Amino acid sequence: MNGIVEECPYITSVKGSRRHIFLYGDRVVNNGWYVYSDFGIETVDTKCNYGGYREWLICPICGKKRLTLYYVNDGFKCRVCGKLLYDKQRESKKGRISYAIIIDATKLKYRKKILTRPYYNGVLTKKAKKLIADYQRVIAITKLF
Repeated sequence: MNGIVEECPYITSVKGSRRHIFLYGDRVVNNGWYVYSDFGIETVDTKCNYGGYREWLICPICGKKRLTLYYVNDGFKCRVCGKLLYDKQRESKKGRISYAIIIDATKLKYRKKILTRPYYNGVLTKKAKKLIADYQRVIAITKLF
């Protein structure tokens, strides 16, 4: 694999977001117009079901429609053609599971904090039952390690 997605400069067709990156100090957007042609990138529009159009970038290597192209080895490529991995994909399965346990425990702590009424007419509410079941699941998983 060549590298990590999060470390590569990229160009995207997503509009109205902060995903447009600077490539070697030059902004990819020029006066509100996207200068994909300056980099030799073709675009295609598809009609959306909810109205309007979505703009796609065409990968110069495989020719598939992509929202984002990454600058790898002196050219723009999609993530597959550039052989890029997400940072999380480099972790071992055990590492990802332990990370998920920490996140789940944090979520459970937050859900417990915002649960205002665990009982209604002396019976546990559905939210409280789900919270208890999730807590028991996290405890059972942590015992495996």
